[in-house]
Amino acid sequence: MFFKRTLLPLLPIVAIILSCAPAVQKKEAVEQPPEKPLTVEEQREQATQAFTEVLDLVEKVEKRSDAVPEMEKRYLEIIRKYPDAPLAQEIHWRLVELYLRDFDPPRVDDALAVFDSFKKRYPDSPLKTAIEDTLTRFYAGKGMWERLIELHSYRIEKFIETGKIDSPFFLFMYAEALRNTGDTEEALKGYRWVIKTFPDSSMADMANRRIKLIEENKER
Repeated sequence: MFFKRTLLPLLPIVAIILSCAPAVQKKEAVEQPPEKPLTVEEQREQATQAFTEVLDLVEKVEKRSDAVPEMEKRYLEIIRKYPDAPLAQEIHWRLVELYLRDFDPPRVDDALAVFDSFKKRYPDSPLKTAIEDTLTRFYAGKGMWERLIELHSYRIEKFIETGKIDSPFFLFMYAEALRNTGDTEEALKGYRWVIKTFPDSSMADMANRRIKLIEENKER
């Protein structure tokens, strides 16, 4: 009885308060039209402009290292926003070089992640060889011979099957990696293949010197 008696006098007051409260209007969600994708030509133009800004940025700093974090950020933006622009392929290469040469310690795994993404997006790009060249020289300079072997294993397998290979440098460096990991006999085979396949190349001269050195060491 107490609750009933207490509530009855309050009912008219509550009704007055509710009648005076402003009506809550439903806000209808405004649908945004889907963003129109950029054409290849628009991507080309905007990627070129973005890359020009990166070059300007590097020129303005006293030391290149001061610009490296911003360079990384902008390279990633170009890759994400303008994947169909021809320049995007080069930016992948530049980003790989940035990770390997401008960071201490080098960000090798990040460089490889960029390269993997590049291969999936542009499987027929001629710049694939350029990125492999960068990785090869880096691995050799750091003595990362196992990684160098892994990088070129597919190329050597194809060479064994077809007798064809695109570069005496890669074949020579594969032999170098074998020699530096202790597989001297396989390295000798590699050097001889360099000489046979590219007899007039500078790599053939180097291969001859390596063979001579190995044979001299055997005789001692």
